[in-house]
Amino acid sequence: MRSSASTSWYSVLAILLGLPLIHLAHQAADQQRFKEDQTEVRFFLPNPAVTKALAMGQPTMVSDFFWIRTVLIFADFAWDCKEQQAQWLVSMIGTMAELDPSWRTLYMYGGNMLGVCDKIEEADTIFKLGHENLPEEYYFPFSLAMNAYQEHKDYESAERWMRIAVSKEGAPTWYRAAMAGVLDQKGQREASIRYLQEELAKELTPSVRDITEERLRLLQHESYTELLQARKEQWEQQSGKQMVDVRTLEIEFADPWGQGWVISPDGFIRSLEIERREARKSQNAERRSLK
Repeated sequence: MRSSASTSWYSVLAILLGLPLIHLAHQAADQQRFKEDQTEVRFFLPNPAVTKALAMGQPTMVSDFFWIRTVLIFADFAWDCKEQQAQWLVSMIGTMAELDPSWRTLYMYGGNMLGVCDKIEEADTIFKLGHENLPEEYYFPFSLAMNAYQEHKDYESAERWMRIAVSKEGAPTWYRAAMAGVLDQKGQREASIRYLQEELAKELTPSVRDITEERLRLLQHESYTELLQARKEQWEQQSGKQMVDVRTLEIEFADPWGQGWVISPDGFIRSLEIERREARKSQNAERRSLK
């Protein structure tokens, strides 16, 4: 009886002494685990061809394992990417593309992960790889067009990739309006106007048609007002007077909204519709400043 009681007390004492030791061991392990030099060891660069050979006929399974590891490690540096980490991510995704080249998610999320890291060149590498392996997909040329347009300011490339994207089956109809914006930014306003007019001749959903029509009206308004402003300035230079009534000019085209032309207080000729919009913006700005 005494022997049994003594054994129980020894067991309880061992547990009480062991728990703090286990806790300290876990803390020491965590410190060692999260040391910078240990983190760097994780960034091995796999060789795609060798990895595929070592997969021994199970490339999809190996690619899945690589993807899990990639996502978990990416979470550690997502908001503070360094060059080595970005290159490692490109290498991992490139290897997975070799193992499972038809996996759409790999390119879509991989490119966006690099975008989060603000590594646009590397994101382009992944999107181009997706376009090469899945040429029927519209997402990858569209992503390349947006990177060229927004990040690189390369409007020639943006137009080229956007034309590829809108030609793909299943591409969202609003891509066409985006295409017009790319052309306009490139300095081809007339080409953009023609493009929108051609799109409006097609069957579009009501919402897309409304967006396309408004975009066309804005582009036409820009084109008309440049011409009218030049005429106004020429008249003022020749007459030595300031024009106060837009009817002084012979205007052969109506404004795109059918509201008529006016000379704004700042001296520029605009559509009455645009003038009303500008007035509303000013009123809203004043209200916000008074709050």
